[in-house]
Amino acid sequence: MQVLVTDDSKIIRKKVISHLSKIGEYTFFEADSGMAAIDILNANKNIKAVILDINMPGIDGITTMQVIRDKYNCPCIIYSSFTKKNRNLTFEAIELGAYDVIHKPHGIGNYSFDDSINDIHKCLLNIKTKSSAQLTSNLQGIILIGMSTGGPKTIREILPNVKSLPYHAIVIVQHMPESFIPSFADSMNAYALMPSSVAKHNEQLEPGRIYLAPGGQNLSLSVVKGSVRFSLSALREDQYFSPQIDQTFESAANVFGRNVLAIVLTGMGNDGAFGAKKIKENGGFVVTESEDSCIVNGMPKSTKELIEVDVDTHKSKIAKVINSYNQNRELVA
Repeated sequence: MQVLVTDDSKIIRKKVISHLSKIGEYTFFEADSGMAAIDILNANKNIKAVILDINMPGIDGITTMQVIRDKYNCPCIIYSSFTKKNRNLTFEAIELGAYDVIHKPHGIGNYSFDDSINDIHKCLLNIKTKSSAQLTSNLQGIILIGMSTGGPKTIREILPNVKSLPYHAIVIVQHMPESFIPSFADSMNAYALMPSSVAKHNEQLEPGRIYLAPGGQNLSLSVVKGSVRFSLSALREDQYFSPQIDQTFESAANVFGRNVLAIVLTGMGNDGAFGAKKIKENGGFVVTESEDSCIVNGMPKSTKELIEVDVDTHKSKIAKVINSYNQNRELVA
């Protein structure tokens, strides 16, 4: 969970971050003023909560909170000393929509700094729970995997290490006869940490699921009445491999833009390369399995010859790449 800590005191920011890091899994951003906080929120759309002091130079915490509430719809936890000077401001913050107000202790008292951090942690857990419940019905992005010869064995090594995806769906396109696809999807349920199934025409994509393209047809993505759905179409007469990876990749690029991670694994031929090019042009990420890892290096090699990929790595590190992208929208090989 990404959290922005805003306080003009560097010491307070560091103490809050240090203590929260010991009791929860967070990624932190720091701001020393309201304006700096707004700039950080502009650049980082995945921040889920703001810890905010009231008394700061420039824009005060109350004004900052109103901007954050109206523009970013991001919950703010006011973390402030309950002095006579700002007690009224504290109540005003509650009335204006602060998620909660936590007492920032100073001096000796029954309520310690650790107590305040524990209360902040409880607020953040509640925010995370509510946020996840909302996001389960709102697909944020997609992870595509294209593979052919050697693909089933390779994906069997990758998926058990891929964590549950609260914001993304995985769509796998494997060159395989139609009759084998259902049993392949069923087998993935035995080792993957997310449920898997064969994609159906007009089915709505949901995050936290793995979809396998059916055999004998091509799979595309489209937006229908505000939701992302699968569309199946007949194979072309000149099509050698099916289902076609390029078609799925290109349609995903049109739907999701930069919120696409495409992975080209082992396989013969060049299917996936032109779709990967489209994804890069739209701002998405492309990852290829390295030659020393591939059973057949045709598809990754063709992709790397056509475009500059973001990561080229051994199959044993693919799960780490997916997990890092899911959490931070960055790639870590």
